[in-house]
Amino acid sequence: MRVLIVSHFFPPHVATASRRIHAIATAFGEAGHDVTVLTSRKRVKDMIAPLDGGNFRVIEVPFRLPRAVEKCRAWLKAGQNQPTQAGASSLRENGTGQSGLGNDRTRRKYSPAGVINAIRRRTGVASAVRMPDLSRYWVRPAAEAARDLAARDGEWDVILSSAGPYTCHLIAMRLMNAGLGKRWIAEYRDLWSGNNLYSGLFPFTLVEHTLDRRVLRCADALVAISEPMSDWIRSRTDKNVHTIYNGYSASELTREFTQTANRPFRLVYTGVLNTSGRNIDAVLGGIAKAIDLGIDVRLELAGENHGPFIEAVRHHKLSGSFHHHGLLPRDAAIQLQRNADALLLVEWHDPRAGVLTSKLFDYIAAGPPILVTGPEGELSNIVRSLDRGLQAGDSPESVARAITSLANQEITFDPSALAISNFSRETQSAKLVRIAELLGSHHADRSCPKPASWAVRESAPPRANMQEMRNA
Repeated sequence: MRVLIVSHFFPPHVATASRRIHAIATAFGEAGHDVTVLTSRKRVKDMIAPLDGGNFRVIEVPFRLPRAVEKCRAWLKAGQNQPTQAGASSLRENGTGQSGLGNDRTRRKYSPAGVINAIRRRTGVASAVRMPDLSRYWVRPAAEAARDLAARDGEWDVILSSAGPYTCHLIAMRLMNAGLGKRWIAEYRDLWSGNNLYSGLFPFTLVEHTLDRRVLRCADALVAISEPMSDWIRSRTDKNVHTIYNGYSASELTREFTQTANRPFRLVYTGVLNTSGRNIDAVLGGIAKAIDLGIDVRLELAGENHGPFIEAVRHHKLSGSFHHHGLLPRDAAIQLQRNADALLLVEWHDPRAGVLTSKLFDYIAAGPPILVTGPEGELSNIVRSLDRGLQAGDSPESVARAITSLANQEITFDPSALAISNFSRETQSAKLVRIAELLGSHHADRSCPKPASWAVRESAPPRANMQEMRNA
């Protein structure tokens, strides 16, 4: 079976999405299929996460942004309101958090670039989530490269497009309308028009709803990364919708975990911890109450862009019980997880949003018990089903009780290795391969209206020379 995977993300770009698509391509290759990955040319600064090659071919298609767009992008980046590492270092060193940079951050926040960046963060535009996005300039050269490949080697039995960005679906739609694919699987790593975290920007939202409905109508099967996301899609289509979790890498699975009696009790969080949409006060208030109860708790945070969280730590007077590691290489972050006494997960205030952070699966593989705070949702459901931790509730008091129970080893966990293995990236990818094989084995006439030219018209940079690499 000939398979084309369309994904903007792929190694050596460092991202959870890149690791996911690499695992999927590897699973298809190991199953004996002829696999091609169509992806964008990576910038040098992104090429820091090489993975072992698989039995698949990678086509990297470069694209060029208009000069005006490049200048605007550089201007916005220069004016970005990013929390500074200096502020975090000051908090660690003197416990006051008075970095002396507050006025500078305020000025940047209300500068023209700061205001536009705030709109981007709220709407998701130019962020690989909502329209417009810079990847729109990749659509035409990517589709042309795929057409050239199909003219040489023939059509594909299955085209799998993985979004975001949404442009991957637009490319697949073009290829299907050109008769270059027999079956189309549309994967949503993020919801598009139904995204609850990013509102989109009017009037682009009108176009998004039109195109998203067309994807749901024209794809032969649909995939999402969480059950709430799958439920949202099922409510809008009669097609088969499958949940394929991000999963953990089997090579990173820790077989045994033994809690140490050393103090302090290390509660670890790795990755970006957004304060909006999550009850951070319950987490920090619970830690403060546990400390009042005599538990020596140390909250350790690894990652970047944690300015608002660091300010909340200072507000709760927890500077002396907090350590910010900054951005760590993946190996160092995994080791930090394994050395923790407990791993922290914070559920979104609305679990129906379908946000299922990929760090859940890293935590599952790491070993230490997982402490989930916030409302009941899929995070806590999966953690409990695997007996990998507990749900601490959404109040400082309940969080404090949970921390105390874990620190005093009053609760023991006995996770099933077999159940955990079902959430490995390899197992989840193999599940998707079986779905594609079943889909590809049934041929039927497809009828899907072509998208209106105004809806998918993209700028036309010069035809790109594609770079083709065969991984051993």
